[in-house]
This record gives sequence, C-alpha cells and structure tokens, in this order.
Amino acid sequence: PKGHILTANSQLLDTQDLRIHLYDGRRVRAKAVAVEPEFDAALLELKKESETREYDLPHFDVPAAAKQLTAGPGDWVLAFTNSFQIATRDEAMSVQRGVISAHTKLLARRGITEIPFGGDVFFVDAITNNPGSAGGALTTRKGQLIGMIGKEYRNVQSDTWTNFSIPLNCKVEIKQGEKSRTATLADFVSEAIQGKWVASVREKKDNDGPGAYHGIVFVPNILEKTPPFVERVEPGSPAAKAGLRPDDLIVY
Repeated sequence: PKGHILTANSQLLDTQDLRIHLYDGRRVRAKAVAVEPEFDAALLELKKESETREYDLPHFDVPAAAKQLTAGPGDWVLAFTNSFQIATRDEAMSVQRGVISAHTKLLARRGITEIPFGGDVFFVDAITNNPGSAGGALTTRKGQLIGMIGKEYRNVQSDTWTNFSIPLNCKVEIKQGEKSRTATLADFVSEAIQGKWVASVREKKDNDGPGAYHGIVFVPNILEKTPPFVERVEPGSPAAKAGLRPDDLIVY
C-alpha cells in the first residue's frame, strides 16, 4: 500500500533516474530499497509526489500469500509480465496461462556464468521468461500470488532456456557478515520494507586462469553471441584512464 515493488535484480536498477511505469500510464520516480543476490531479487519504493498523497495501488500481502501457498505440479497458473517491454505506457500487460510442471532446484547459467540463485523453483509449462518478464507475478488462476518470474537463464542439465518462477516461500541460505541464516523471499520483502534487511556477502572465488583488472563491465550475456558492448566502466580503472565509455563496442 505504500508503493513497494518486488522485482528481479537488474543492472537497469543502477541509475540515478529510476522510473516506474504504472498500469494507468503514469511514470513515477522510484528508488531501490534493497537488493539480495541470493534471491536474484530487488525491492523498490515509489517516491511520494507529496507528503499527504498515497498512490493507493492494488497490491499483494506477500507474507500472507507465502503462508497460504499450496501450489504444486499440475496446478494452473497465470504469468503477468511485460513481454518484450511492450507495456510502457497504458497498454495492458501480457498474461499467459500455464501449468506448474515441477518444483525442484534450479541449476542454470547465463553465458558461462552460473547464476547466484540456486534454490527450489516452480518450472512452468509456458514460455514465461521473455525479455521484459523478469520480476513479473505468478499467480493461481484465482489470482493468489505464489511467486516471482525469474530472468532468462539456460538450464545447465539440458542446455535449454528455462521458464521458472521463484516461490514466495523459497528458502535459501543467507550469509550476513559472520552469521548465516535461512530466509524466504517473503522474509526479504517484509524486512526490506521495514529497512531491516542486510544483504548477503558472497565469497569471492579465485580466477581459474591468468588475467588482469581492467574495470570493464560488459553487457550481460543473455544471447548465445552477445556482442562485447561496455555496460559501464569502473571509475579510476585502467579502462577509464584509457578513455573507454559505456556503449563502446570491443572489436579487437
């Protein structure tokens, strides 16, 4: 009710001018409140237009939905998405009907990189994980929220694009400083709204081969042969000193 939005974590959120496109065509400024790599999720908050005005948007009670979640293989589901980023003004969202085909652990990758999230997911018998769909809602056919649609990933076991949703009651191990705890996606939402969520710290792995620090962050490898465009350059890095800038294409 206060304008918090659960969505997939994305490089698109790393901007000073984050905008949310509402269903009625309004464009509202927002900020990222919390990000959690272990869920591959982020929580956003709409900025108030005034101190007295609330947005009064339709919303889900995420903790309550997580407690009532009973969906499983064979159940019909609806996927609410913005496939291919079509609905950016006041167009209707894409709604797809499908069936939960399995509830099991996700083993996937993007390009050659394994994804940060590896918990249990709902695999859906529908093509739901399209560009613009990540972060969309998965509900029962009665409209009960059961999960969040994930990004486009390839299954490492079948090497095929996978269609999945992260359940609200999905449990993962979160390492917060020296302590570890088990938390659900619903816990992340509740604690992030209250400003109590502490993001996990992932251990850095040693490189397998020779390399050097250059400070270039490339556009994510979402296609089989994504061109090496520069997404951003770390300030003060060798790449920055050499004059590389975002949107440059590495050709040699």
